[in-house]
Amino acid sequence: MTMRLFAGVVLSLFSSVACAQWELLPGLGTDVGVGARADAMVVGIDQVEGGHSLYRWVGSDWQIVPGGAVRLDVDPQGNPWVVNSAGQILRAGPSGWQQLPGLASDIGIGANGAVWVIGVTPTAGGFTIHRWNGRDWDLVPGGAVRIDVDPRGNPWVVNDTGDILRRTPNGQWQRLPGRATAVTVAADGTAWIWVPIAFPVATASIAGTATDGAA
Repeated sequence: MTMRLFAGVVLSLFSSVACAQWELLPGLGTDVGVGARADAMVVGIDQVEGGHSLYRWVGSDWQIVPGGAVRLDVDPQGNPWVVNSAGQILRAGPSGWQQLPGLASDIGIGANGAVWVIGVTPTAGGFTIHRWNGRDWDLVPGGAVRIDVDPRGNPWVVNDTGDILRRTPNGQWQRLPGRATAVTVAADGTAWIWVPIAFPVATASIAGTATDGAA
């Protein structure tokens, strides 16, 4: 469950969607991921090997984590999976970072542990879409530029024209209303999109919708 940060400022949404308020957190970031157990990590703004520095939320501030990336998400066990500036895909484990096969430009993880990525091969809609099978990435029909995964393991994507789509259990893509530049799905199935009102993107707003997590 991941979402692009707005203007580099780290914000946390609390309370219900209907009464949502934003809480400004310390630090700056370029990407954020939150696991099913609320383990939160961000990609910072300072340059390091692999992209930008990584930080884990420890209750009141961010604690630096070895490594560098440009995109990340967090699995149900609290482990980050990242894409670095070279497109390499890595996940953290007991012995450090493990590089996985393939290249990617974005990554999303569902509350059930399902991992999906946007690849680097151009196709209609953006780039190819892949699902982790435990050893390698299975190619799935479709194309997109941003991805996240709902609690049942179904991907939600935004393509290169801003269309929002989610994959149904029968393998079909369902187009949803509106346009966006990014999408994220929480562990409870609530989906959020970043909606460009006018360009530049600094004028974007964030909209949310409650779902049952099914697609």
